Amino acid sequence: MVEAPPRRRGWPWCLATALLGCGSPTPADLTLAEVQALVGEAAPASPRVEPTPARARIGVVLAGRSVDLRVRFEAQVLELPFVVGQEVREGDIVARLDPRRAAEELEMSRADLEAARARRAELAVSLEDAEREATEATLLQSDGVVSRSTAADAQAERKKLESALRGAVAQLGRAKIRSTQLRRQLEERSLAAPFAGVVVQRYVDPGATVDSRVPVLRLLDRSTTRVRFGVEPTETGRWQAGRFVRVRSADGGRQWRATVTAVMPEVDPTTGEVIVDAEIEMPDDTTLAHGTAVYVDGEHAKDER
Repeated sequence: MVEAPPRRRGWPWCLATALLGCGSPTPADLTLAEVQALVGEAAPASPRVEPTPARARIGVVLAGRSVDLRVRFEAQVLELPFVVGQEVREGDIVARLDPRRAAEELEMSRADLEAARARRAELAVSLEDAEREATEATLLQSDGVVSRSTAADAQAERKKLESALRGAVAQLGRAKIRSTQLRRQLEERSLAAPFAGVVVQRYVDPGATVDSRVPVLRLLDRSTTRVRFGVEPTETGRWQAGRFVRVRSADGGRQWRATVTAVMPEVDPTTGEVIVDAEIEMPDDTTLAHGTAVYVDGEHAKDER
C-alpha cells in the first residue's frame, strides 16, 4: 500500500516548527490559533452576522406593480425610444408602430365588405322572386294546373335562397367587424406608458412584428414598494389586510412601516407557509432595491397613524 505524501504545511506552521525546535510542546500539540500567535499572526475574526430578530420573518422587497405592454393587433415595431433602466412618465410613447400593413389590409377588407353587401342584395332580390313563384305554384297546384312536384321544387328553391341569404348576412357582419378592427389598428400607431416607472426589459427590437401574444416591453412602477414574506398557517388570523408591520434592513440600521395588503388564501407547497404582501411606506428620498432581503416584524408595530 502506497502511503499518501505528507500534506504541505503553510508558512505559519513551518516558522513555528523552526522556533520551537525539538522542545515540547511539538507543533502537532498546538492549535492553529497558538501557531499563529507564535508567528505574530492573529486568528482571523469571524465575520459579524446580524442575528435574525426574535419573531421576525424574512421577506423580499418587490416592486409595487409591473406590466408587460402589448399591442392589440399585429403590427411592426418602428421605434423603441427608451432603453432598459430609463425612467418614463405616464403617457410617454414607449413604442411607435408601423400602420402600413393595417392600411393595406383595410383596403382589402373594404373590398370584401362591398362584395358581401352586393351578395346580400342579390340574394334578397332572388328570394323575393322565389317566394312569389312558390306562392303561385302552390295556388296552381291546388287548382290542378301544375303538378305537386313542381310546387315542391318552387318551395325548395325558396328555402335554398333563404339559407343563402342568411349566410350572406353573416358574411357581411364578419366583414364589418374586420373592417372596424383594421380601422382601430390603423389608429393604434404607438404604445403609451400607463404609469410612471422604469423600463426593466425590452422583449423585441425595432423591426420586429408583434401581436397581442408577444409583449413589447416591461414597465416597473417605483412609486410603491412592497415586501413579501411567509407566516405559519396557524398565524394567518394575526396578519389581516390593513395591519401595520415593521420592516427592517438586514443590518438593522434602517426600518420602515408597512401595511398588509394581501394574505394568500392557500399554503405555499414549497415552504409550507402562507404568503403575505405588505406595502412599505418609503420616504421620497429613500430607495430600496427590489430583491433585497429584509426582516418583517409584526409584534411591535402600532396599528394607528
